[in-house]
Amino acid sequence: MDIKFMKPIQPKVFKAIKDLDIEALKNFTQDEMRPIIPCLVRMTLIAPLDTTRACGEAKKDVLTLLAGIDLVNFIVSLLSIEFNALESDLKKEQQMRLKNGSQCTETFLIQSINNGITSDFEQSDSPRKVRLVLSELLLMQAQLAEYNQNKNSNVECGVKPSELFDNDVYLEEVTDVINISLAELPNLLNVIDIVEVLLYVNKGPIIISWVLANMPDSVQEVAESLVMNADRSEEGGIRAKTLTTLCAACPHLAAAVRSKAASASRLPSLVITLTLTHHHDDLTSNCFLYVWASTWIGPNNKSWFATFLRNSHKRGKGDGHAALTKLRQELLNRLKDATAGVEASALLRLYCALRGIAGIKFQDDEVAGLLRLVTQKPPPTPAGVRFVSLSLCMILACPSLMAAPDHEKKAIEWVQWLVKEEAYFESNSGVTASFGEMLLLIAIHFHSGQLTAVGELVCATLGMRVPVRPNGLARIKQAFTQEIFTEQVVTAHAVKVPVTANLNSNIPGSKRPDELRWFIQSLTRLLATHFPQLSLVDDWMDDQVFGDSNRHQVDINLSETAINDAFQTIEENPYKTGKILKAMLNKNPTDIWPYAETFVKYFKSVLGDEVPRHIQELYHEVWLRLNTVLPRCLWIMTINALLDINGGVKNVTITQENVLVDPLQVLRCDIRVFRCGPILKIILRILEASLAASRSQLSRHLLDKPLLEKSGQLNSDAEREELKNALVAAQESAALQILLEACLETAEDEAKPELMWSLREYALPKAMSIARLCVNTLSTLLSVLPSDLRLELFQPVLKSLVRICTAFPSLLEDITSLLLQLGRICESQASLGHCWNDTSILGEGAYVPSDVQPDTKVLVAEVLCRDIKVTMSEIVEKALLNDKLY
Repeated sequence: MDIKFMKPIQPKVFKAIKDLDIEALKNFTQDEMRPIIPCLVRMTLIAPLDTTRACGEAKKDVLTLLAGIDLVNFIVSLLSIEFNALESDLKKEQQMRLKNGSQCTETFLIQSINNGITSDFEQSDSPRKVRLVLSELLLMQAQLAEYNQNKNSNVECGVKPSELFDNDVYLEEVTDVINISLAELPNLLNVIDIVEVLLYVNKGPIIISWVLANMPDSVQEVAESLVMNADRSEEGGIRAKTLTTLCAACPHLAAAVRSKAASASRLPSLVITLTLTHHHDDLTSNCFLYVWASTWIGPNNKSWFATFLRNSHKRGKGDGHAALTKLRQELLNRLKDATAGVEASALLRLYCALRGIAGIKFQDDEVAGLLRLVTQKPPPTPAGVRFVSLSLCMILACPSLMAAPDHEKKAIEWVQWLVKEEAYFESNSGVTASFGEMLLLIAIHFHSGQLTAVGELVCATLGMRVPVRPNGLARIKQAFTQEIFTEQVVTAHAVKVPVTANLNSNIPGSKRPDELRWFIQSLTRLLATHFPQLSLVDDWMDDQVFGDSNRHQVDINLSETAINDAFQTIEENPYKTGKILKAMLNKNPTDIWPYAETFVKYFKSVLGDEVPRHIQELYHEVWLRLNTVLPRCLWIMTINALLDINGGVKNVTITQENVLVDPLQVLRCDIRVFRCGPILKIILRILEASLAASRSQLSRHLLDKPLLEKSGQLNSDAEREELKNALVAAQESAALQILLEACLETAEDEAKPELMWSLREYALPKAMSIARLCVNTLSTLLSVLPSDLRLELFQPVLKSLVRICTAFPSLLEDITSLLLQLGRICESQASLGHCWNDTSILGEGAYVPSDVQPDTKVLVAEVLCRDIKVTMSEIVEKALLNDKLY
């Protein structure tokens, strides 16, 4: 049945339809062209965009190819149906499935099925066949959506088998219907969604390959979606089989699919299958090994692939185990024919990864092949040096190679040959890298019992983390120390190992950068432990930021004289100082370091009250640049520049040793530092580093001067450690106390209105709301109160309005409007004079004694008018025209 129906598409057919090679299509048989007939028929019926003569001739050639094929009539009938009505019903069907799911029994595409869907499909015309197929696809799509939604719950659901797809006789016609539907209804049917459904039907991989052969431009997109939609726990299955079928039909797709699966950590068995299939014949063996090395060995170790290999090896069945078996057989075939060289080095690293990372035990034929390869004597070439180093590490990383007595004897003889021929071997290789040092280092580690160091050396040379257990090294250690490298051999060999010729920083190393990462990590840990003041993250980040070489250059000649002149006029002419500081910022830190001493001595000048904040920020940035060159030297210069000695003692200089003993010396600075944010940041940075250095210094002091005898008050190392911890805690506590006391309010702070100390006691939003409420209340009372009470209320309120305007400038408009309205009322009332202000109406309250003539009285309204004018003048002066509002 498989031979007759749904034959796999040939790669040459897929390439021809993808490239639209009409000449190649002419050479194919009818059976070979069967999958792409729907595409060819539709190509001849639609109006072409290209109306050239060549296109017309090509169309005629296609018609000639299709002549005499009975299937063409069926495809034409499919293309002749009413797609507008079908599109409307299909849209309704999709909406219903989206709302009710797969449980809904109603359908808009087909009315009823009497004798089963298979019989109905056989007896129906083309329009009904299209509706039957689309109805089945939408039903399975709804079931698939429910399955994906509930797969993590206990609800039992899945994609049920379709009777229409289970019959191989109808599969070709069903596939043709799917092809035409996807081409004619692209807005409603998505090829990626349809392919996901077809994974669950009979012969789904071949159907999908037929569908994509008629849509070759979508192959890449569909293949990537198949990979990304796979579950991470899915090793292979129907999805991997589908992708394998697609890659068989379109071989150039294999590399992209394999790369996508490897980068997405999905379908590991597919990665193996594609590599074995498509990188076996057309690539050299070295490229084949490189493909595997880039998949899961190296700096970006893919743990998912190692886990897959380990589980497949333990399980002993399934797609994963089958793929692993093929891989090991392929590697074994290459191992039998391998000779010492670059390819053999890659092969050794792969086997080390299989054993160390994936935990796969070697079989007898693999052990024999590996030992044969490892004990080869390569020619004196750079590749030979590398091979020998890897072979030596292979013996240490895989003790099973020396399990048999004859294997052990062969390995020991090879190492002994290596010791004897090492000098001649490396003198003729022409490389500076030497495995003689490795032999000597391994022997020294074995004699001193440092088996962990041997494991680190093996991992660094192999370029991967493999477990090297001390128990497995017991026999190798005995062979090295008693048979190969006795103490006399180690001494004689150490004398013969020369210093590397022309040793300098430009010499090419024997290890790649990814192999040096362990050395860098260890060096960084030592730095953080012994020199914490030099491992501050802020300094490292600043060093990266300031390392930009593409900065804008300012044409200003920097010199000590220019810097002195700029800082001596910092308060009178800050613009000049700013130009100098910006010029220093635009240069490399190493270029401005010669001016560091001149720059630092003006620290106190920057603290002046008349120095703009912008200048202080620029000064801080220049200091950060200098801090990337010689930080400790700069810190000492900064501390001495800001030192404030009570009693007028001069020529007091603090050294690095003084700061290590007492890091609180940093805070013996000018009191103005604590009121200048940019300079305070510098002091805090120096204080942090000094405290860290002091802690390290105390720890080193305890190690350098151990307690040899009990004397005095200290009787044990534990007491000394407790005393050290107490001293460190006291230093940190004192520094914190000094900083907190520096934050206390001083008399100078109270005199600065911009500091707004009152905000500590009252919330600004709440105060503004209350002030706005007061202004609104006064505006309301102005039109409600009688004249005598109005005058009595507003007289004492005027001075408060001035203070409100000063504190809240946003209320200026409301208060000004209130005063203008009150002034108009008072002017009107005063203009009536004694006629209106009769004592019988207001009594004596309408008059007050005159300030100019005490014996006379004036109207209250006139006095209030005068006070309103004074209030307006104060508001304009203190609030409106004040340029120091905070």
